[in-house]
Amino acid sequence: MKQIHFIPTGKKRWFWSPLILLSCIFIISGLFEPIIFGNPKLYKYFITIGDLILVGFYSRIFWHKNSVQWNKLGMHIRLNSIFGKSISFADVKTAEIRESELIIIEKDNRKRVFNIKDVQKDDVVKLHKIIEKYSSVA
Repeated sequence: MKQIHFIPTGKKRWFWSPLILLSCIFIISGLFEPIIFGNPKLYKYFITIGDLILVGFYSRIFWHKNSVQWNKLGMHIRLNSIFGKSISFADVKTAEIRESELIIIEKDNRKRVFNIKDVQKDDVVKLHKIIEKYSSVA
């Protein structure tokens, strides 16, 4: 059984915020060369290190095949796909779990169907509880 990796957006800023600040410092110091070093290639290394930190930050969602990112407005669900689907909690009409599917019906009657056949049941229940908590689904 596969596991869903839950990523609450806006949490764990204590780790990523200093890294992004450090990345900006590396990039700015590489571009404007405020400190004179003996080796001019060092500035290119600064820019490269800053860019690699940003690539790590923005590629987090692709680290896991099954992942869910959410905040109080909506969620992005990636289950067995590369890009996934974004859902606004204000638009959710109903959400139900069937044998091998999670079906989310939006207020404009658009169906979002996710294959959950190989996903752990505890994770599917947790995903359904997140949808219930932040949307008007009862």
